[in-house]
Amino acid sequence: MTTTMPAERQAHPAGRGPRVRPPLRVVPEGYRTPQARRRRARIVTVISVVAACGLLFGLAGIHVLLTEGQFRLQRLQTQANDAEAQYVRLRLQVAQLESPQRIVADAQERLGMVAPSALTYLTPPTAPATVSTPQTGAASPAAASARARADHPTDPTQAWATAKPALASNP
Repeated sequence: MTTTMPAERQAHPAGRGPRVRPPLRVVPEGYRTPQARRRRARIVTVISVVAACGLLFGLAGIHVLLTEGQFRLQRLQTQANDAEAQYVRLRLQVAQLESPQRIVADAQERLGMVAPSALTYLTPPTAPATVSTPQTGAASPAAASARARADHPTDPTQAWATAKPALASNP
């Protein structure tokens, strides 16, 4: 004969006695069991540690970039200082090479030049310029001055009239 027992009195699957269900109760909304709260705390802690490590690595990377930039800036400053010192040396060398004493000494040593014992200055004669006239072929100072005035007119319109035919041939 088989008798059925109520669910509460059935034997526990492990065979230790009747199975008893815990009493049900109403829990507030958003309630988490202690095990779920510990799991959530572990996840938040792991995420926080990973974020903190990432932040530290990011800061270290930025510091490395700043240090590299500072080294580059220092190297460029050193190059600029060296270039400026070389410029000063070259300007001094140019000044020494351009000095009259060096030029005179070089001319005497290499080229065999000597200083003159006396200086002679040449002056042009002060006689008036003579121009030959086309009709007579004779030169007269009055004709030369008249021709000079004709070549260089003082009136701008007369100058333009003289220059215009010459410009027309060369555009």
